[in-house]
Amino acid sequence: MARTDTAVARPAIDARRVQVAVDAAGVPGGRSYTYHVPRRPELAGVGAGDAVLVPYGRRQVVGVILGAGDDDPGLATKPVLARIHADRSLLPPLQARLADFVARHYLAPPGMVIRAMLPPGLLERVELVARVPTADAESPAGDRPVDGPQDGSASGPATRRKSARGTEPWTGLLELVAAAGGEGIAVGLLPAHLDRATLLRQLRQAGAAQRLVLEWRLRPSGARPRQERVARLSAAGLRLARDMAAGGAAPGRPLGPRQRALMEELGAVEARQPSLVTPVSEVPRGLPAAGLAARHGAAALSGLTRRGLLELTTGTRQRWPAQGLG
Repeated sequence: MARTDTAVARPAIDARRVQVAVDAAGVPGGRSYTYHVPRRPELAGVGAGDAVLVPYGRRQVVGVILGAGDDDPGLATKPVLARIHADRSLLPPLQARLADFVARHYLAPPGMVIRAMLPPGLLERVELVARVPTADAESPAGDRPVDGPQDGSASGPATRRKSARGTEPWTGLLELVAAAGGEGIAVGLLPAHLDRATLLRQLRQAGAAQRLVLEWRLRPSGARPRQERVARLSAAGLRLARDMAAGGAAPGRPLGPRQRALMEELGAVEARQPSLVTPVSEVPRGLPAAGLAARHGAAALSGLTRRGLLELTTGTRQRWPAQGLG
């Protein structure tokens, strides 16, 4: 998980406190920790059995709420950073209390006790997901940015008007997130040409402009097929790729070197014919967008998409053919 320098804070006297079993190495046996819940709409409903993201030392780690925390007004506590969205609470309240009892009675690390009560590998599938906000006025309060603008960027009507012009550095990322559909896309699947700090900063700026939502999700291992973005040639792009293969030039504004290389790579995949050992149903159209962005740049990918030469869809991850097809 990412590192954090969240300082110990003294919340208001009436701030709600929760007892959290921290899932991290080095937690002493029988020891849980008290955190306070900030007054944010997306955290209003968290309770016993829910997974949350909390600071532990200089790290951000996964924790599971066991119940009410220590209400000593003199106790300085750190805040719960975010709720980890799941289909339901990880544990019913009764099991959460049982986990607390077992950890205290047998001096076992609470995180280890929680893991023993859950399917193997469940807590390993925590990932940050970006998605476009829902337009439904009755949507849950989670349709607000989880991570605020930590770089001092402003938010408001002026920011939203400016963002509508599409000149911000996160415009290309926003198009990729929107193409993933309502479920959103894991941040780890977004273009790899940006370092993680820059990528997160741009996503937070888009969130501050209320153009997307960042939220943590917990996906059980093997419970659902992993989704990924796939880029493939549109009808116009397919015609252009064939013209380029025949020595023709792109109409209108010429393509850049990276855009041409990307078109040639996708054109080779589109033109690939099934062999005797490769059924037609197993010949994919397109390639993973994250890999194309890493090889040719996110600007080339988003530029071709805006020109209507590429289509971005979201599908189940599958085995892809080796690159450099002859």
